[in-house]
Amino acid sequence: MKKKIFVKLFEKVAIPKSYEGSSINIADFCKSSLYDQSETLDHFLKNKPNLDEHNNYIENQVNLITKALSGHLNDIHDVHYSYDFWSFILKGWLCFYVNRFYDNYFLIEELDKNYKNLWVASVLNPNSFHTVVHSSDLIKLNQTNNHFDFQILSQIIFHKKVNNDFTNVDFSIEKIPLNYSKLKHLFYSLFFYFFTRFLNSKVIFIYSFINKLDLIKLSIKSRLKGILLITSHLHNKIDVNAIDYDMRYRLIDLKITGGDSFTECLLKSFYINMPKSFLENFKNILQLAEKKLPQNPQRIVTSQGLYLCDISTFWAAIHKMNGVDIDFLQHGGCYNTFDSLLFKLLELQPCTMFFSWGWKLSKNTCLSTKVIPFYITKSLEINTRKNKSNILFVSTCFPKRPLTISFHNYFNLQDYFNIQFELIKRLLPLFNKSFFLRLYPLDYGWKIEEYYKRNYPNLQLEFPSHISLHKSISRSKLVIIDHCMTTMLETFSANIPTVLFWSKTVHETILEDSKPFFDELKNAKILFHDIDELIIALNHINKDVDTWWFNKDRQQIVNSFCNQFAKKSNNLSNDLIQMFCN
Repeated sequence: MKKKIFVKLFEKVAIPKSYEGSSINIADFCKSSLYDQSETLDHFLKNKPNLDEHNNYIENQVNLITKALSGHLNDIHDVHYSYDFWSFILKGWLCFYVNRFYDNYFLIEELDKNYKNLWVASVLNPNSFHTVVHSSDLIKLNQTNNHFDFQILSQIIFHKKVNNDFTNVDFSIEKIPLNYSKLKHLFYSLFFYFFTRFLNSKVIFIYSFINKLDLIKLSIKSRLKGILLITSHLHNKIDVNAIDYDMRYRLIDLKITGGDSFTECLLKSFYINMPKSFLENFKNILQLAEKKLPQNPQRIVTSQGLYLCDISTFWAAIHKMNGVDIDFLQHGGCYNTFDSLLFKLLELQPCTMFFSWGWKLSKNTCLSTKVIPFYITKSLEINTRKNKSNILFVSTCFPKRPLTISFHNYFNLQDYFNIQFELIKRLLPLFNKSFFLRLYPLDYGWKIEEYYKRNYPNLQLEFPSHISLHKSISRSKLVIIDHCMTTMLETFSANIPTVLFWSKTVHETILEDSKPFFDELKNAKILFHDIDELIIALNHINKDVDTWWFNKDRQQIVNSFCNQFAKKSNNLSNDLIQMFCN
């Protein structure tokens, strides 16, 4: 009889000794570190050039469920809120939850399809299933090595009845620390709370991801017409009510016309997995929003970060239902570069207007008239770079469990780091002591620092907690970036000599309307996909970085790129006042 294969569903599940040679990880998130070479199932979406079919399916599921839940929750709470209200507060959670559920559901499908002799021995005991409090907990828990994703996998396995031979496993939920300076946060909270409560400002900036000092200037210059509202201090003031099983039992009746076997499995998980914010704590949050937050805004300016705080989301939804304009600001990179379902569902659809960092949507695109080109709101002010000698390599990182399926397509983390390891191996001898590798603030359990210290003891590592990006760049003559995200837009807008590198696979997923701008960067020898070509170019560039970067033709290409993706304002606070407060 052929020996069964042990399926590892979670990093902390120990592989029985008798199965050490015949086990498989269901996904990369089961690995203990970047250099864990244990066998892993190939992800069903990895390197697929187009995810339209999958994204359209998820979007349809989110819309079907939102429509069904809006009526169901009105009945449960005995209220009569509009579909717009429920859509605004539900979609932030549903987009991430349906993405994660979809990912896990089809991981099980692929496993069942490709392997015949399976032993799924370790799943969570239903008695240890956990109901989250806040809708944003899914995002926070996804960034830590906890059991919530394991819980979803376990629920899917129970539903599909893959195997009945289970071992009960328990993990405790860790509290997520808030990474900010408490003293600074207290100052800003008190400063803005006073003005929003007592001076009745009409334009509220909430989770807008604009530098606080720029917003203080805006508040003063606009004579307090516009003000920043900080609500994170209210997050812990929500009374956490006990689970109301009668209320949750009513979710079992939820039916959706047009659903399928995936929908059925998904809906059954709501009884346990729906956050208390939408059920037990719903009325408490509404009361808190009414008591603590401004009640007469004429305009709300925010970003995707709004969905990180239920009080903020509920407050904004009430005012949106009452006719208040809600404008969204771009908060980072990747916009109009890669296809993003989150941008469409969470920002473009619910907003009155969306203000980009320079780009417009194609006229053939639905909702294109909502996008207004504005300026980059995250920019680096580097006063002088004379006599700088450092070469700064800026890295990034993401959680082991991608929040959306798109990351399997344009940013597979394991592939990203395999390429980065080869890059560092080639670049370190080239630059030696002038070379610095800047790690991402969060490690997410990948043990990146440990890898580099073990394999490159002489490599100079730089940590965001020790030195700011602004200060680090001011010491560097050249910045090398290996990912297409916010940092490159910050360096470009500040006209910092920058070299980019990522794989052809990533480049192929860039949107067709945006590709010409990136192709121009390739032609200008700023963007590379081949390591050998990069090394040859860097040998030349390093001789005189400024002459290379400030070449007239190259500067023209950089400026053209910035006008599209990172347009810089000469006076951001004045432009914010002109756009939002006048």
